[in-house]
Amino acid sequence: MKPSILKKTVLNLFHKGHSKNLSELIGRVHPVDMALVFPGIRDKERKVFFDQIIDNPNAAKILSEMTDKKLIIKILNGLDHKRIGEIFHHMEPDDAADILGYLPVMDAEAILRLMQREDSIEINKLLRYEPDTAGGMMTPSLVSFHADTDVDDAIKKLKKNRIIDHIIYVYVVDKDSRLLGYLPLNDLLLFPGSTKMGKVINENTFYVKTHIPINEVLRIVNKYHLLELPVVSKGKQLVGVITSDDVMDIMKHENSQKLLKDSGVSYIDDPINASIWEYFKTRSWWLFFCFFAGIATALATQEITEIPINTMSYITMIPLVIMMSVVSSIQTSAATSRNIFLGKLDGDSKIKVLYKEMKLSIIMGIIFGVMSGGFNFGFNQNPKLSCVVALSVFALFPVSTLIGFIMPVLMTRIKRRPSTSFVPFTATVSSLVNVCLYLLISTNLMAIDIIARI
Repeated sequence: MKPSILKKTVLNLFHKGHSKNLSELIGRVHPVDMALVFPGIRDKERKVFFDQIIDNPNAAKILSEMTDKKLIIKILNGLDHKRIGEIFHHMEPDDAADILGYLPVMDAEAILRLMQREDSIEINKLLRYEPDTAGGMMTPSLVSFHADTDVDDAIKKLKKNRIIDHIIYVYVVDKDSRLLGYLPLNDLLLFPGSTKMGKVINENTFYVKTHIPINEVLRIVNKYHLLELPVVSKGKQLVGVITSDDVMDIMKHENSQKLLKDSGVSYIDDPINASIWEYFKTRSWWLFFCFFAGIATALATQEITEIPINTMSYITMIPLVIMMSVVSSIQTSAATSRNIFLGKLDGDSKIKVLYKEMKLSIIMGIIFGVMSGGFNFGFNQNPKLSCVVALSVFALFPVSTLIGFIMPVLMTRIKRRPSTSFVPFTATVSSLVNVCLYLLISTNLMAIDIIARI
């Protein structure tokens, strides 16, 4: 089911009060898809909606699949600590630890006290590690046997506990829980039942220590094409494992964050409900840098030429227009590409995000338009030229934003990666359109012939 159709179906059942049908739908839909529905629900309705699904077995999985920290906090703030502890009981310990890390320390401690002792011990162990290390990334859910365990006994234990579904490797440790090696689960069937586990393991085991940074973990996993990576303490005791799911989540996050950083913009977790001020903070610093770089270029150009000052002021604003239009369009395009990649833009959400982007562009246009016009007036005392420059700079922001938003959406429609559009194509189109717009505005308002004057 498409995200937009799923969201409409869920909200329709919710508003009509069909709790039973809603619960059945949530039980059938994958938690990842359900997690994408929550950002599209209004804050006032979200608490009531989560209250209706909280007893569903998938509620914990849905919560663990959400990527927006602020949204998770909003949901949990509406629940008592005991109820939160019950939800965490159905989560993987590493997911529960991550979410507890978002909460105030006093709330996290209160929740841990109310949880089952076994769950709280596992989560407390994970909370000791920094989130950007192997220890903070790992899950303690693994299968290990002592070296003197018979193969038959290992198989019986696996069958008894019904923990075969998601296991790739079983690990072998000594009496002090130090890692000795591993064995693929399927290989257990190849050896006689009386064989000791320590005799059949692969001793050439890649592992990392708990303090190793995430970047180093990703390098090792990618270099050696590992499906899992065990994590050990300083004494080489086996304490957890980093799964392929963990690696994919981190790589997705790291790659998309790199995309944004290279584009001069920070990511907004909840683009639909975020305020304009949050949007402004993620974009403004690079735009201010480009503005002052453009002004410096204009001043330097005027110093080394002998063209009349009014004409020169007109011409030297073109690099400023190009730079700011390119940066503005790339920022919008990069943020839109990541939202599409994470499944946060579909149906109505596209309109809502575009509305906020355009609202931000008008604010940016006013700020930089006034600054550009003020600079020109202070430099050449020509109010007409200053108004032209101010109006042109104001106009470039909505135009650049619209181009930056449409390009990745269009690429998605034609089955291309949205990120392929934002640098070469978006930047070229945006700069071309905005220079033409600048020339059109100035020619009509000032009625000057640039070629004749030059």
